[in-house]
Amino acid sequence: MNTNDEYYVNITQTAFDDLMSIAVYIRDTLKEPVIAINQVTKIKEVIFSLKDFPCRQPLVRNKMLAAQGYRSITVDNYTIFYVVNKRDNIVNISRALYSRRNWGDLL
Repeated sequence: MNTNDEYYVNITQTAFDDLMSIAVYIRDTLKEPVIAINQVTKIKEVIFSLKDFPCRQPLVRNKMLAAQGYRSITVDNYTIFYVVNKRDNIVNISRALYSRRNWGDLL
């Protein structure tokens, strides 16, 4: 167990791929390369802010996902899903999804 109050933030490969997809979509489809960089940077800043007090967000409303410990935090039009491992002081970032997607099927 980590005696430090700071948590380690682990971005899963799936969440990393989500971030890359967000950047590519904004850059290539919307033709906004600067906004793509800025948006992903903003999302990453929020993700890494979870190292301090990650439980500040409630469990998600979906009962099945809440039972697995999923929490979420919103950044503009994107929702970041994560699980806090309090025993080992780890925040596992599971997905970074467009908020209007049917995320229940994706987690």
